[in-house]
Amino acid sequence: QALVASPILDSGGNVVGALCGARRLTADRTEGTHRLEARVVQFLAAVIGAGLIAENQQADASRFQMQLEQFASPSLVRAMKDDSSILDAREREITVLFSDIRGFTGLTERVGAEKTFVMIRNLMNQLTRCILDENGFIMGYAGDGLAAMWNAPANQQDHAELACWAAINMQREMAKLSQF
Repeated sequence: QALVASPILDSGGNVVGALCGARRLTADRTEGTHRLEARVVQFLAAVIGAGLIAENQQADASRFQMQLEQFASPSLVRAMKDDSSILDAREREITVLFSDIRGFTGLTERVGAEKTFVMIRNLMNQLTRCILDENGFIMGYAGDGLAAMWNAPANQQDHAELACWAAINMQREMAKLSQF
């Protein structure tokens, strides 16, 4: 039997697999693989490696986009994707919203850690949705608080109004959640 193998490489040049080609030798055929057959196996291994690299890059880009969408509205994510200069430093007026839960420390002492975790997760999910629905950008979370901004990184002519609508909707959500 004649065998030819070629490594499959990742983007760092590391071997992640191999492509093999085999020929069974018979009584009437005693020669091994031809140079052309070896080249074909090398070519196919390179194509497979390139495909794996492209697939990994696409998966990384998709993961990054999903992570970004946790902090920015889909329209803002699209704007950042379409124009990479949108993230360049600029001086501009922005609207910032800060939020935290009044009496949160006392509440956590009464309900315990497990219920606090469930409560804060549900609450932050709802408040985040209020901000993203008004095209805000989540700057960060800290315990029971969050910070969001408008008019950065993308221009928003009505940024103050959007922030106010987000705050109103957050108050409505808090009223609903406090009933439970």
